[in-house]
Amino acid sequence: MPESRARAFGLVLALIFAAVLSSVTQFAPPASVPPDLDPSLPVSECVDDLVPRMTLEEKASQLANQARAIPWLQVSG
Repeated sequence: MPESRARAFGLVLALIFAAVLSSVTQFAPPASVPPDLDPSLPVSECVDDLVPRMTLEEKASQLANQARAIPWLQVSG
């Protein structure tokens, strides 16, 4: 009998922990906006943040008249 009580107690604790964890993640503050997407910053700061994160191929693709989009950086073509 004590073994089944311990198992039930452990299950209840696990359910409480899961409920608390899900409520904490629901109300977590939003992720900060990357500097290149912050409209309040000057263009030079946005560029200084964005260009180092681009691969050489992505940088070269932006030199064309009809540049490709870079979805993972939210850069439209």
